[in-house]
Amino acid sequence: MHRTTHADHDGSLAELQELDEMLSDSYASCMWLHNWSSSRLWDWRFGGNAIRHRDDLSFFRRNLHIWRSEGRPAGFLISERGMDLSLQVHPDHRDLEDEMLDWAEKEWSAAPRALETSVWGTDSWCQRLLSERGWKDAESAGFMRRYDTWMKVPDAPLPEGFRLTTMAEEGSVREFVEAVIGAFKHPGLGMEWFESKRSAPDYRDEWLIMVMSPEGRCASFCDARMDRERAYTEIDPVGTHPDFQRMGIAKACLAECLRRLREAGVRNAFIGSDVEPNPSNRLYDSLHPVEKREGRVWRKE
Repeated sequence: MHRTTHADHDGSLAELQELDEMLSDSYASCMWLHNWSSSRLWDWRFGGNAIRHRDDLSFFRRNLHIWRSEGRPAGFLISERGMDLSLQVHPDHRDLEDEMLDWAEKEWSAAPRALETSVWGTDSWCQRLLSERGWKDAESAGFMRRYDTWMKVPDAPLPEGFRLTTMAEEGSVREFVEAVIGAFKHPGLGMEWFESKRSAPDYRDEWLIMVMSPEGRCASFCDARMDRERAYTEIDPVGTHPDFQRMGIAKACLAECLRRLREAGVRNAFIGSDVEPNPSNRLYDSLHPVEKREGRVWRKE
């Protein structure tokens, strides 16, 4: 029987790298994002949280609790905003899920946070476990789509005068940030946010793909973060500035990203989306995913 221990995150990047390797191995076991992608883990540390909690670095320690088997990460509980929890378990250690939920209900429920998590609608094992513990299936958590880059990518021509480029080619940081703020209507996603995301180990300028307008504005964008060893990527964020919406340029941007991924030997690409009736669902479906799953929000009162 393997010896299992658990403790809060020690705050180091080295420990996050261990979790990155666990997530990568989880994907290889399932060929699906049973857990988070590696890019989501790094975004947790270098994305918006890095700005919101720059004066409270203990946020990262108290919102990540890790289980180890024979010294190696076997699973972890993580909260993105300090108000929820995500259960991340290596497929070889799903017997730990009951223990992990037991710990969360005793330790994290003492804090002013809702006990809320999300589970794939296809994960009958975890749904049964939650139901037996008194959790309730509450609502949709959105969708995840898998694209096989070896399949034909739909044609998506750009309007006259628009062109495709990357951050590596263009270096248009200010234009990109302006497009992000416009697309998501969030002034907090500024230069400080981007420079922090850019410092994450998985970020590459050549995989931040942009559509530039004839006037030199960033009209649309998508960022591909990849696990080269396992040959998969998650594309996030994807957005279009309101001045350029309904012109088909986001589809052209994503189609170009999928083509470049194929050329790089990265076969599987994943894109997440919000619940219906979010219009992004129409865009992502139009790119012909080979698989689509819904996440479900489960809550315990």
